[in-house]
Amino acid sequence: MIDLRENIVSSLGEILLHKLRSFLTILGIIFGVASVIAMMSIGKGAQQASLKQIESMGAKNITVKSKKIMGKKLLEAKRRFSKGLSIDDSIYIKKNIKGIKEIAPVMITRKNVAYGKLQPEANLVGVGDEYFRILNKASLFGRTLTLSDVKNYRRVCVLGYGISKKIFHNEDPVGKLIKIGGVRYVIAGVMGDMTLKTNTATGSGIDIQTRDMNNDIYIPRSLINNIYEYFKVNSPTPTSDNDPDYHQVSEMIIQAESMETIPAIKELINKALKRRHGNTEDFEIIIPIEKLAQKKETQRIFNIVMTGIAAISLIVGGIGIMNIMLASVSERIREIGIRRAIGATRRDIMLQFITESFLLSLIGGLLGIFLGIVISYVVSAKADWQTVITWWSVIMAFAVSALTGIISGIFPAYRAANMDPVECLRYE
Repeated sequence: MIDLRENIVSSLGEILLHKLRSFLTILGIIFGVASVIAMMSIGKGAQQASLKQIESMGAKNITVKSKKIMGKKLLEAKRRFSKGLSIDDSIYIKKNIKGIKEIAPVMITRKNVAYGKLQPEANLVGVGDEYFRILNKASLFGRTLTLSDVKNYRRVCVLGYGISKKIFHNEDPVGKLIKIGGVRYVIAGVMGDMTLKTNTATGSGIDIQTRDMNNDIYIPRSLINNIYEYFKVNSPTPTSDNDPDYHQVSEMIIQAESMETIPAIKELINKALKRRHGNTEDFEIIIPIEKLAQKKETQRIFNIVMTGIAAISLIVGGIGIMNIMLASVSERIREIGIRRAIGATRRDIMLQFITESFLLSLIGGLLGIFLGIVISYVVSAKADWQTVITWWSVIMAFAVSALTGIISGIFPAYRAANMDPVECLRYE
């Protein structure tokens, strides 16, 4: 009986004897395993990105965003006396809908910020103290805005992490002055990094944030109306974004007292705003939990498609290994006859070819794992997607490749083991 070590050495020798043929044979396994690793890492990264966005927006939060309308729809909205989202809407919702803990009206525009010779563009965000409480955002340096800042029209601001780095690099900006719209503001604080990577191709990420929050500059909302320049723009095609009578508020972030009441509160908000806006749908209500469910379904479909592609690649790879092993059996008929003549059993012959098939697939699996990890890192670096490589995905890919090799080698090994030794020795 041939021992396992000798079998492995013999099989490796046969593989190395036909390097190019062996490499071409295992290409299907390489690409199949690589796609499994890459797909799982992108999928896991997508899941984590979605969960991070849920956490950043708050599981109990509801976001009401202003919706751009233009042309005839804008004129129709005005005819129905709709002014778009307003501070009055937020007051009405807070007062008349039960189950709401807090509500934060948010006003957003774009402005150039001046500091020395630098004039980068930033998101100017008018908020109150409740905004930071609802989103559970704390400053990295200094402080956030307070109720006193809003009531007393204080010219103070809080910088997002990115805009702070862009202007001040590694300096501490707290207490320094910047100009926004020609008006000086004292920097009260700097927010922490709020970068969230999303995998758009997989449908991951919760589509709530349409701006880079690291590029935000927060000022008291009582001041922002004075510098809402885009309200004064005269456009040949008026839209609700540049109309001076439309959308005092860009969005409202509403915090429910409990998650169980969110669906009911959403319906009540929808009815209230439709009634107040003359049945004009110039707003959109977004619930992070609902978005997460939608994204999970999209992710599930993506995973099924990618798994199917990987499975097809592995099947093709397995068929390739089976074909090459059958060819190998035909090439080595005399060798099989000699081995049988000197005492090798059918089991030994069968084990020899299964070992060779197994090693071929195993080498393909290892190369595929390496390629899959490289693809994941490249995707993360170049596409700025979050990818997560898990140990169980590597083990699963390795096991699948090994199993493919064993299954692919069974039929050729069976054929080799059942050859007549006498006929094999006569073969030329």
